[in-house]
Amino acid sequence: MQIEITDAASDDENIQGVYITINEIRLDGQSVSGFTRQTIDLTDYQNGVTRVLATATVERKTYNSLTIVTDPATDASGASPGAYVLSSNNTKYPLTGGNEITITSEFEVNGDDNNSILIDFDLRKILARAADPNAGYQWVGTDDLLRGIRVLNKEETGTIRGTYEEEVPSNADLVVVYAYPQGTFNTISETTPSGSSIQFAHATASGAVTTSLSGNNFVIPFLEDRNYELRYAAYNLDGSTGQYTLVSLLRGTATGNGVSNDVIDIQEGQTSDINVSTN
Repeated sequence: MQIEITDAASDDENIQGVYITINEIRLDGQSVSGFTRQTIDLTDYQNGVTRVLATATVERKTYNSLTIVTDPATDASGASPGAYVLSSNNTKYPLTGGNEITITSEFEVNGDDNNSILIDFDLRKILARAADPNAGYQWVGTDDLLRGIRVLNKEETGTIRGTYEEEVPSNADLVVVYAYPQGTFNTISETTPSGSSIQFAHATASGAVTTSLSGNNFVIPFLEDRNYELRYAAYNLDGSTGQYTLVSLLRGTATGNGVSNDVIDIQEGQTSDINVSTN
């Protein structure tokens, strides 16, 4: 079995990197052999890119928890700090707390040769601006922190890959596509900041629209097998703070393979290629 890590992007332009030092990984309380202490930049592993943390032989069964033990004090080479945000002007803001994070989630290691257990961080959910500007950033509270980290068997997930067009230009600085299990989106609660000032807190995952030679595209990887609805949010950038502010929700229509009435049927191991048009 491989244990891998990935990250969903933060919506803060001031963030250049988010570094954490991992001392140990446990499955159901038992330390995973084959893991060595390491420091990684979570922002290097986005848009479906992953990093293998360890390869181990484990018992074939259903597990109920995964624990990440971190060291906020020193990194893998012994330098301080062990966890920090690197800002766009190369300032290091130490991150304290979150030393032992246990994610309660049922995931299966089956009898196949390929089992990749994926730890999926969502930085926009778990990282917040500190009240003290000199402190820079902090982890969110425990409940929000646990909601912002998923553990799943990567082989049992699918991907949404989309092209994006606007019938009426939004003139937004950023458009983000959020994936929700069918029927779970609530406009008021999801656009009103939660206790840690998080909007769209209950989205399973998200992807930012990017522009390339092939057009406007987005990708939402590592979605578990179920039906999803997409929501489209337009943001403007505050140049003084480096943060994006929600301007509006956009009305969108999705078409493509596995799409029926804007509901996308995600199957494990498959990629749903869709086209989205908003107005």
